[in-house]
Amino acid sequence: MASLLRWAILALALTPSTALLAARDDGTAKPWEQYIQSPTSRTISPKSIYAIKGDALVTLSSAGEGDDDGATEPSYILTMNPGAQITLDFGYVGGLLSLKADTKATTQQFSLAFAESPAFVRAISDDTGAVHTQDYDKQLNVTVAAGTTAYEMPTERFRGGFKYVTIVAYEAVTISDIVCHLGYSPSQQDPSKYDGYFWAPQDDTLVRAWYAGVFTAQTNIGPPFTGP
Repeated sequence: MASLLRWAILALALTPSTALLAARDDGTAKPWEQYIQSPTSRTISPKSIYAIKGDALVTLSSAGEGDDDGATEPSYILTMNPGAQITLDFGYVGGLLSLKADTKATTQQFSLAFAESPAFVRAISDDTGAVHTQDYDKQLNVTVAAGTTAYEMPTERFRGGFKYVTIVAYEAVTISDIVCHLGYSPSQQDPSKYDGYFWAPQDDTLVRAWYAGVFTAQTNIGPPFTGP
């Protein structure tokens, strides 16, 4: 993917009918916006339910976690009994999850597993077993206090990139207000807004390659103290 950005830059230099456009907000039509893959907020709610297994119910709340502009949107409420699995589709994100858990159990209530590809959607994360001597990724086991508790992933479990989150219930639990706090490109409050946009109205492939390259570059800029 990173090579797409290099290819787009080279093509830009060789293509006369292209333009780099300064960011502006004057009501002018911006046809390139449909190609921007970057999210508009640093708090990302799940886009959809990818899969449900076992005894589980998904409902929709009237208002969910507020975004960076203070707006709210409906969010999923997951009511799960032991053995149930629900997989959420976030689009493509990276960072730390927060959620609210309501349970009567005092032992481990659920786990979280992460995957970039639908081929690896399962109860353990997609890195598990990638290196035969390193099998620590597996799943993030979560135990919270009985009652209603706000949970945030520990910073040392930062996830650099994922699309799917699979929640596995070990006890009866209701989970709501699920949000990914975006980690990449930490200096950008709104990752979809930056200085300079690219537009080549005669070359759709070039435009797509350019914005794919920008998004790839953004996802490779991690916050401090999260890398090796």
